[in-house]
Formats: sequence, C-alpha cells, structure tokens
Amino acid sequence: MKKLAIILIMAATLFATGCKKLPEFTSGNGSSGGGDTPTVVTPTVTTVEATEITETFAMLNGVITNYDANYTYETGFYFGTTEALDSFISADDFGHGAFGTKFAGLTANTTYYYKAYAIISGASYENAGYGEVMSFTTLGGNQNYSELIVGRWKTSDGGHYEVYNTDGTGKLWDPADDVQEEEADTFEWTIEGNHMTQIIHLYDGQSVVPQYCNIIELSETTFRYNNDGRRTQYELTRVE
Repeated sequence: MKKLAIILIMAATLFATGCKKLPEFTSGNGSSGGGDTPTVVTPTVTTVEATEITETFAMLNGVITNYDANYTYETGFYFGTTEALDSFISADDFGHGAFGTKFAGLTANTTYYYKAYAIISGASYENAGYGEVMSFTTLGGNQNYSELIVGRWKTSDGGHYEVYNTDGTGKLWDPADDVQEEEADTFEWTIEGNHMTQIIHLYDGQSVVPQYCNIIELSETTFRYNNDGRRTQYELTRVE
C-alpha cells in the first residue's frame, strides 16, 4: 500500500507540472465561478488589407469579429517573404476588436505575406484564432512614378476618371454624377516618392483645392492611392 501511495503522488505531481492550466473563463460574461462549465472562447479573426505602404514600411491590420469587451486579448501577425510565415510581431489594440502594428525596416519592391492572430490573454495557443493569409508589395525604391502615372485611368465601374499629362496637368470627373470630360475639373500634379499632390481647379473657376495623396500601388495597369482630404481610396485601371 505504501508503494502504491508513492506512485499515485508522483503521477499527480507529474500531471500538475506537465500541463498548462487554462483560464477559467465562462461563456456569457467572461467571469469565472458560479458553477458554470469553464470555457475558453476562440476569437474569430479577419486579416485586413495592409495600408500606408511605402518602400520600407506598411501598416498591418486585423479585427476580431466576435470581440467581447469582457476579455483581454493578445494580438499580432505572422509574416514572412513566403507563405511559410516564419516570424511574428505583436500588435496594438485599437478598440472594438480592431488591432494593427507598424511594420518597418522592409525591403523595397518585395512581397510580404502575413496573417492576423488573436488569443484571450492567458489561454493556450490551441485557442488562438487566425485570419487568412494576405500579401502586399512594397513600393520600388527606384520606380519613376512621375512617368508611370501618365495616361488615362478609370474605376472598374466607370464612375470615376482621371487623366495625367506629361506637363504635370490633369483632369478628373465622375460620369456617375453626369459630368463629362469637357466639364472636368483640372489640376496640377506632382509626385515625390509615393506622395502625390493634386492642386485642383474646380469647374466653377473660383476655387483651388490641394489634395494630398499616398500611392499604394502603381504599375502599367493598376493605380491605387489614398486621398487624405476626401478620406477615400481610389482603385483605377489604365484606359487604352
């Protein structure tokens, strides 16, 4: 009997030290006790498109879609230059389930893959939630955007057009608002790095409005940029 008791004690000690104890969260209000069955909620996570992309920087974004304010979450991103995603970085909590991180020190003209993750603080990583793998390409350090942008561009639905001329002038108009090219607002444009400025002359001829934009992607066929003033992202394709 004495030998059996020693074996049982050793087994109990090994079990206690070899297993990670999960937090006693309960469904409903995130508190423990009360006789409820302890549970750990697995976050549902969505990877969101990267923003503010430059030659060496990007903002990674994610969101917890089943966010519960009663819990505290640990969030971050797995990333790499292949879909193996061999590194990770923690993220800042932006509130209401949104989170993100500033991803700096990148290499120009390079594709990076990433996915968001979230876990309730203290839980086992078996209970982590993961978003889908997405990618972005940093801007080319030696790309001459001032030459590449020249031409005619439109949105996929044909609701917005822009024209960039070699002399630094241009036009923009929205056929969806019953405005045609001959009635278009004209502008002067300049590009420094991935920052574009449009000095727009409104059609009434009385106003000049500067617009500051950040180019996200610019290739022979695709032009995407954020317009800070209008808080709008434009996605355009080249018109032949």
